[in-house]
Amino acid sequence: MLFFEEAKKYIELNIRQYKKVGYGRYGVRLKEKTYLIGMCGFLNENYGIDFGYRYSKISWGKGFGFEAAKTVLNHGFSELGLEKVVALTAEENYGSIRILEKLVFKYQEKFLFHNTKAFKYHCARGSKI
Repeated sequence: MLFFEEAKKYIELNIRQYKKVGYGRYGVRLKEKTYLIGMCGFLNENYGIDFGYRYSKISWGKGFGFEAAKTVLNHGFSELGLEKVVALTAEENYGSIRILEKLVFKYQEKFLFHNTKAFKYHCARGSKI
């Protein structure tokens, strides 16, 4: 039950973000399928505009994460007018680190985030992907 309550709160947070600033996390699905494989987008956080994504295990290693992230990041800079975004990832999440580096995010620092060793990256408008 806790999982559903957390999911509900997260969805409500995204709805509030959309109403307030016009963006949030977008659902990601395969073109030929009707089910979601993850989410990708932006949330305002105390450390900046967070660019984040989560994908289901069935989609890992197939390039979907990078393609969705690239599309959403470009949308954020070109259509939403964002100037700079920040991304956080767990130190051992090599797949996420690889996506961020392919998207030309720049490593900023290592820190502790919710008791997890994490890396902070940033990317600014005009970066060549």
